[in-house]
Amino acid sequence: MKGQVNINIEFSSFIGKLFRTHFGKGPESVFVTFNKSVIAIYFGNFLTPLEKALLNQDEMLTVYKTREIIMNMLIPEMKIQLEIMTGLKIAEFYYDWNLLNKSGLILGVFSNIDNLKKSEGWSYPGKIQVEEKIGLLSEEAQKRPLEISSFLLNSRLLLIKRAGVLTMIEKEIIKDGYSDLMRWKKKKLEKDLLNNDAYLLESYLGNKISDMFVDWNFTKDESLITLILQPKRKSI
Repeated sequence: MKGQVNINIEFSSFIGKLFRTHFGKGPESVFVTFNKSVIAIYFGNFLTPLEKALLNQDEMLTVYKTREIIMNMLIPEMKIQLEIMTGLKIAEFYYDWNLLNKSGLILGVFSNIDNLKKSEGWSYPGKIQVEEKIGLLSEEAQKRPLEISSFLLNSRLLLIKRAGVLTMIEKEIIKDGYSDLMRWKKKKLEKDLLNNDAYLLESYLGNKISDMFVDWNFTKDESLITLILQPKRKSI
C-alpha cells in the first residue's frame, strides 16, 4: 500500500481532472486521510458558475440532483482508481456536499469499519457525550439508532457511524423507489439539527466544527456522519 503523501498527491490530481472533465471545474484543494479501513477525501472551493447561479435562485435541490446524476456515473471509476492506488478493495462508498461552504467529502470503506475500534482514534476526549448527543439528535429526526460508534481518524476528522436508524415508513418509501428524495430530505433535516447543536458537540470535543457531512447506505441501514474540526493553534 502506498504512503499517505503519495496517495494525497495522486488522488488530488485524479479527482481534479475527473471533476473538471465532468463538472467543468475541479476543487482547489483536496486533503486525503486513509488507513486500512477507510479513505476520506475532503475537498474545498468546489462550485461551478452555473451552480452558483442556481443557488442564488434558491435552487439547491436542483444542484444536488445534478450532482447525484454525475456522481452515479463517476463512482465506478473512482472506486477502481482508489483500489489501484491503495491495493485495497472498497466495500462501501459514501459522499456528501456542503454547497454553501463549497466543500465536499468522499468516503471509501475498505473493510468493516468497526475494525477502527482497534485504532488509537477509538478513544478520544468527549466520545461518550458526542455519541449520546448523536443518539438524541437521531431520535429527534426519526428514531434512536440501534448502534452508535465514533472514531477520530486524525486531529481534524471525526467519523460517526450509526446502524439501525431507518423507520418502517422510511424503508417502505425507499422500497417504492424514492431513495434520492429520502436521502435529500434526511440530509437537510439532520444537518439542520447538527448545526443547531454544534456548540454542544464543540464543547464536548474542545474544538470548533468547520464542516459536516452525512450520508447513508439504505441497503444496510447504516449512516456515516463526518465532522471536520478546525486545526488547533500551536501554543508559543
